[in-house]
Amino acid sequence: MKRRYVKYSTVVLSFLTLFILGWILVFQESTAIARARYDQMSGLERLRFYNESLEEQNEKLKTNLRITVPKGVAEKDIVMETDYVNQRFVVSIPRANEKFLFKNPIVGSSNNIQDIITEAGGDVLNIEILLDAVYEPKVSYEGDYMYVGFKDPHELYDKIVVIDAGHGGNDPGTIAEGFYEADIDLEIAKKLKPKLEAQGIRVYMTRETDKYVGLQTRVGMANAVKADAFISIHCNSTSARSSKYNGTQVLFNDGDETGNSYELAELCMEGVTTNFSSERMMVSSGSSIYIVRNSKVPVALVEVGFMSNKEELAKLIDEDYQNKAADGITEAISKAYLRGIIHG
Repeated sequence: MKRRYVKYSTVVLSFLTLFILGWILVFQESTAIARARYDQMSGLERLRFYNESLEEQNEKLKTNLRITVPKGVAEKDIVMETDYVNQRFVVSIPRANEKFLFKNPIVGSSNNIQDIITEAGGDVLNIEILLDAVYEPKVSYEGDYMYVGFKDPHELYDKIVVIDAGHGGNDPGTIAEGFYEADIDLEIAKKLKPKLEAQGIRVYMTRETDKYVGLQTRVGMANAVKADAFISIHCNSTSARSSKYNGTQVLFNDGDETGNSYELAELCMEGVTTNFSSERMMVSSGSSIYIVRNSKVPVALVEVGFMSNKEELAKLIDEDYQNKAADGITEAISKAYLRGIIHG
């Protein structure tokens, strides 16, 4: 009787072992197939796939993405970067990798999202969210989850202006007496931003450092955010470095049938020449300039002064005069709002 029991137990144990091994093989195969399919999907396809298989009802998921945060990672450990110019939002989460993301997929709203690109390295998972326009990210936390929503700036701000500092990076613009136009443009733009913000205007900059930004990207940002105004700051020059030409020139979009671009340019001319103490050169058509003719919002390209004129160059590189130029443009934008030339 004992022998039969031992024999029976051995058979059962062998069967269970084979069953478990078979189940593991099937599970591993199905997991491998799932992972292979996962790897072939774009980030947006993954989002939609997991949304379809999501059983829970969560109101937040109708307007937000939900990203799982690893255990032990605090809010302060998560790094976020908003790149308004290139319409992208990047989240860097420590202690996470692609395997973690596979087990804890991103779910939620795909509204306004063109794609989601993930990349792991150094025990950090980078999640890059590409958007179809300029949006303001809104982040909140709940339990093990991070929720990210994207708001139209016009829902948050009454007035929006895009400031473009000309040139940058490998495009220095005019070079005179060792000074780069790109640097002067940027200094004036950086002084202009806080002056406008002090008036309750949300300012988006096409660049805030010495980097190259393409023309299409610059004007594309102004159009994407549906700005009330697009101001591009430049310095003028002639081929003769000892030129006596001086003064301010402002270019407008003569394709703007409302006339608002012309009116804005006139106000910029008035503001800069008064504050910067420069001669009025001309307000003229900028149809030959890519960012001017392609702007769908009122635009003024302000050539503050001539770098090829030594006296004017001395003013352009002076911090006080840069502030005065920024004051003049600030006054122009303020008057444009008051007169209804641009609309908040």
